[in-house]
Amino acid sequence: MIPAVEFHNVTRSYGRNTIIDSLNLKIEANRFAVIFGAPACGKSTLLRLLTGLDKPDSGEIVLRGKDVTHVASGNRNIGYVPQSFALYPHYSVADNIAYPLTLLGYSKHDTKPVVERTAEQLKITHLLQKKPDQCSGGEKQRVAI
Repeated sequence: MIPAVEFHNVTRSYGRNTIIDSLNLKIEANRFAVIFGAPACGKSTLLRLLTGLDKPDSGEIVLRGKDVTHVASGNRNIGYVPQSFALYPHYSVADNIAYPLTLLGYSKHDTKPVVERTAEQLKITHLLQKKPDQCSGGEKQRVAI
């Protein structure tokens, strides 16, 4: 079985500060992995590298057998929900879900059924007209997904 995630000798530095140094990591498909550690040890950097929000200085990142080291974040088919949830507070939940689709050029007509289907899958249809500050932390997390 092809591993879901592989890091091969991945290094990432910011200036002279090396955050991740020659990391080798393999996460098998259909397994849970927990990333934990002290503050500022590189957990968020690891996730940013995995999702393509940051680029390694060296090494290779492989997702499901495909080298994605130089693949844009939007083309990796993987998501990351930061601690702050990254929701627009002045948008409704429906508008927050629709926003990435509008960036991809979807019309409002095409966006509506996608938003409704997504809300049904995440069991948040009752939240669609609410603003993020009217939602619980768990609800915000589902919206951000």
